[in-house]
Amino acid sequence: MDEHVMVNRTSSRSTLIVLAFVALAVVTLGTLRTLQRDIPSRKTLDRVSTTQRNASTRVTTVTIATSSHTAPRPSFAVCVVGQVRAMARRDVREHARAVLTTPLIEDGGDVEVFLHLDAKGMDEIIENTLREFWSPTSLEVYEVENRGNVGRAGCLSAGWPQTFRQRACAEDVRRRERERNETFDWIVLTRPDIEYYAKLPRASAWMGLKKNLILSGMCWFKRDGEIDANRQVAKGVDVDSMTDALAIVSRDTMDHYASIADAFESCIPANPPSDNPCGSLWASSECRAQHVAVNHTVGRLISEGDGGEMYRAIIFRCDDTRCSHMHRDYCKIEPCDVDTRPLDVVFAEEDGKKVRFTSEYYFSQPMDT
Repeated sequence: MDEHVMVNRTSSRSTLIVLAFVALAVVTLGTLRTLQRDIPSRKTLDRVSTTQRNASTRVTTVTIATSSHTAPRPSFAVCVVGQVRAMARRDVREHARAVLTTPLIEDGGDVEVFLHLDAKGMDEIIENTLREFWSPTSLEVYEVENRGNVGRAGCLSAGWPQTFRQRACAEDVRRRERERNETFDWIVLTRPDIEYYAKLPRASAWMGLKKNLILSGMCWFKRDGEIDANRQVAKGVDVDSMTDALAIVSRDTMDHYASIADAFESCIPANPPSDNPCGSLWASSECRAQHVAVNHTVGRLISEGDGGEMYRAIIFRCDDTRCSHMHRDYCKIEPCDVDTRPLDVVFAEEDGKKVRFTSEYYFSQPMDT
């Protein structure tokens, strides 16, 4: 009897030991599985790093981890509005990206692109191509129909469709700001049929610029009734002429630019008022931009080394055909002749073509650009 009890007790202890080992093995295995879930595999790491490398070449916003002590980076909303025209060409798109967004993104700028394009010349292939190339925050394709007093006798309408799309883009920008819970610092208003003589300054150069500022792609100032081609910054009332094709406006002035479409729809009279700032150009599209600029400071986006010559500005209007001889008179070289040479020749780095902000653009001493 005692031997039987002893055997049972020994067997029970053996069973308990085995169960303990089993429990320990289960716990250990569970811990290892948890660790495996927490530690990404090599394949996962490769995919993450590849995504990050690809993101650095894209136009979409690149999130950069910064400490709480790092200075805020400037943010830009790029509104491309108009008929697609030359941007259907890959070389034109690549050139626009290299000039407009790459210099900002590479220096840590926060950049988002908004496309508002006319239905003319658009199809599904082009739309998908533009989506893939720009990765825009929004892309709208639509036909603009007359509203309000646009088209009524005695009211101007030239340039209204473009300002309509600018206003729509501004609405998209505001919507995006609500989603971000943060406003953009600068709004780039450009169009698809533009060629550029110079890259924009790196993102950090935009810190400290005056906020009541419109940067015009091409403008001329007057002083004592005469054109002053050497001035780079002036009060809006001193602008003799400015382009409606490219402007970079501070967030504080965007609403004024976006209101041009409202003025058209309310009726811009065909007969100029006595305080007309545009002279004989009252009926032109350029006058609308100049009219808005009257109450702001206007700066020229002029490339370093231009020497103040009147027609050597940063932009050039270009269709998807060869430029006319008349327009080529405005060029240092022929940026639209894309049939015979690559566009990047125009902006080779050794030619030193970057936009340079002088001290007049800043509240205080400017950063080195």
